[in-house]
Amino acid sequence: MSQLLRRSELAVPASNDNMFEKAAGCGADLVFLDLEDAVPAAFKEESRAKAIDALNDIDWGRTVRAIRINGLDTQWCHDDLIDVVTKAGENLDTIIIPKPRKARRLVGGRAAQPAGGETWPH
Repeated sequence: MSQLLRRSELAVPASNDNMFEKAAGCGADLVFLDLEDAVPAAFKEESRAKAIDALNDIDWGRTVRAIRINGLDTQWCHDDLIDVVTKAGENLDTIIIPKPRKARRLVGGRAAQPAGGETWPH
């Protein structure tokens, strides 16, 4: 993981894989592949797969790699967490959780965290 200060962040719709290579080479300190607002409902699963491929297949250099998952109250949140962390966790630095209105909403995310206080990636 990069120890750079995060002076600049770039959001890239995970549905638009034509932008991934450009994003990786743009010089932003952090690039997040957005699975949430930038992706229409009909393309959520397809976009998740594209994000996984991008994390695994693109040379991101020193850029911090992140995903913004779908909201905790959506049908896609669980699979966003499990699929991306399981299939690309070694190439993921940060998970952005959108719009958590109350701290107790974040407790649900703990169910997907490894037991024993481990952190991702393993």
